[in-house]
Amino acid sequence: MLQIGIDTGGTFTDFVVADTERIWSFKLPSTPGEPERAVLDGLQQVMEAVPEAQELEVIHGTTVATNTVLERKGARTAFVTTRGFEDLLEIGRQNRRELYRLGPSKATPLVPRQWRWGLAERVLPDGLIEQELDPAEVRALLDSLRKEQIESVAVCFLFSFRKPLHEQVAGEILREAGFPVSLSCEVLPEFREYERASATVLNAYLQQKVTAYLEKLRVGVDRVARSIKRKRFWLMQSNGGWVSPTLAAQFPVRAIFSGPAAGVYGGWTVGQEAGLSRVITLDIGGTSADVSLVDGEIFRTKESTIDGLPLPLPVVDVQSVGAGGGSIAWVDAGGALRVGPQSAGADPGPLCLGRGTEPTVTDAHLVLGRLDPRSLLLGERQEALERSWKGLARFCQRFRGGSGEEDISEVAQGILEIANTHMARAIRAVSLARGWDPRDFILISFGGAGGLHACELAELFGIDEVLVPPLPGLVSAWGALCAETVLDASKTLLCEASAGSLGRWELVFEELEQKLVRELEAEGFAGGEAIFQRYCDLRYRGQSYELTVPWKASFLEEFHSLHGKRYGYAQQNWPVELVTARATVRIPKPKPKGLMVQSEICQEVRSGRAYFLGRDWPVHYVPRSALRPGDELEGPVIVTEYGGTTVIPPGWRGSVDVMGNLRIRRQSQWTRSS
Repeated sequence: MLQIGIDTGGTFTDFVVADTERIWSFKLPSTPGEPERAVLDGLQQVMEAVPEAQELEVIHGTTVATNTVLERKGARTAFVTTRGFEDLLEIGRQNRRELYRLGPSKATPLVPRQWRWGLAERVLPDGLIEQELDPAEVRALLDSLRKEQIESVAVCFLFSFRKPLHEQVAGEILREAGFPVSLSCEVLPEFREYERASATVLNAYLQQKVTAYLEKLRVGVDRVARSIKRKRFWLMQSNGGWVSPTLAAQFPVRAIFSGPAAGVYGGWTVGQEAGLSRVITLDIGGTSADVSLVDGEIFRTKESTIDGLPLPLPVVDVQSVGAGGGSIAWVDAGGALRVGPQSAGADPGPLCLGRGTEPTVTDAHLVLGRLDPRSLLLGERQEALERSWKGLARFCQRFRGGSGEEDISEVAQGILEIANTHMARAIRAVSLARGWDPRDFILISFGGAGGLHACELAELFGIDEVLVPPLPGLVSAWGALCAETVLDASKTLLCEASAGSLGRWELVFEELEQKLVRELEAEGFAGGEAIFQRYCDLRYRGQSYELTVPWKASFLEEFHSLHGKRYGYAQQNWPVELVTARATVRIPKPKPKGLMVQSEICQEVRSGRAYFLGRDWPVHYVPRSALRPGDELEGPVIVTEYGGTTVIPPGWRGSVDVMGNLRIRRQSQWTRSS
């Protein structure tokens, strides 16, 4: 079987191909205006290289859903809710994202006020119906929807997670009229009406764009691989698993963070193969830095947001910041140097590529000697360095009134330090802010820019070891290739944890697992091996937030322990409430076998100079493909390879393990930048 993992980023689209006993890879520039074009161009290259393939499986992580929300280019969406709650999306929660900002701004709802309608119906908190929904009122709404040229409808009635009947009736009428409909009882059957409404609106908002994208891919894959009889196409979800395009089109909200999820899975796979159980994954691309902490398993969260909007679905716990290789340096109104979150992306790209107009983090690395201008992805163009120098000189002249070599080096160093500070926030958020000591973990760095920043970030947190896998720029695509099918189901009950309630919860878990079995059968996995896991959301009585623990005999003890670790205290004698039951199923899948083939860039070791700690240092640029297990490198050294560069700064020593990973260990603590 020919297996292809694809990850679409803001700058590059990555491909990892498993062909019998060989694994190979390549990158293409992303095509943001037509994201499917880069994917299909890459598939065409694979088909030309392996024309004899008889069976094809493609697993794809994409940013289409993410960008649709961030760019506000989704469907014209209507919001239908219980009368009197039309402003729910506007009111939201009182929590402030920026606590100390004098004039905080709230996230703009995806649905404007004129596209929100309330219907006379009411379900009580216990599930009893106080006021029946009149189907005629739903039908009367159809003319207004057509007049406003509504393209998708989100329906969220109060307490529909207790009694979904009214939503189901409204959904049936709307679907018969030809509208795509998202029901909150299907998208997220849990309590908290604002979060449930937000998830449902996001789903409706994305449905048209994601469905069209998947259809273009389906047609394109059929055309490109027309000689292959058996073809399967899967889409990565935010929870770290993949599903069919059919299910992905029905619930596109589940794929908003599919790209970062694939990266975490790829990084964790690298860690497992290296015999590690406690790692922090660091994925730095052209636009963002994505960080996740793994302690024997990948953690998931229900508290994500996108563009200020809550996304209360199970997603891989990733903290992202707008700092990457393409992040643009600029000067704010107060004259301070800033970096990001704006990114040059693939178009126009950094100055060194010839189309950019503003200096980026990549240009700063190049000017400081931390990037080899002969790198393949910069092209074989010696003028790349000159472009970055000239662009930074112009920026320095505007910023500090000087453009000498010392000015340029200092500003470039400042750009990197600010970028590192942004990235450090994400590491702090997944570790120290949650009771984990980052010094107990190994930092696994990947992404095209990961190796450029990893050691300096590790130094900031006292982390003693960094691991950089071969071909780090392709780890996310590798993660997509190694991932498994994962499905989730949940239901809110909200009752006290007592002996009398446990039997009821067992019945709920059985109901959820039966639902997952039906979804698996629809996905074509009938009769296959399935691993089910049960979890529960718990809280102390009177609290308004929950913690998730595995459902087993010791679930209460685990809750007290986790609460103490997360918040610094536990109330052993206080009543505990069972809030939401969660079930997960995954289908184990053998990982591709074979050796990842290194692409050649430049085979000879080259000498040069690079800027560290306020001065120039003599360095060697060493091609990764020339390294063998057991080789050691004393910093400062720059390791170059296809799609990635790794900086080993002064005071660090690198060695190559039997898997080909570059293990970089701190030798002294004097390397911290002043």
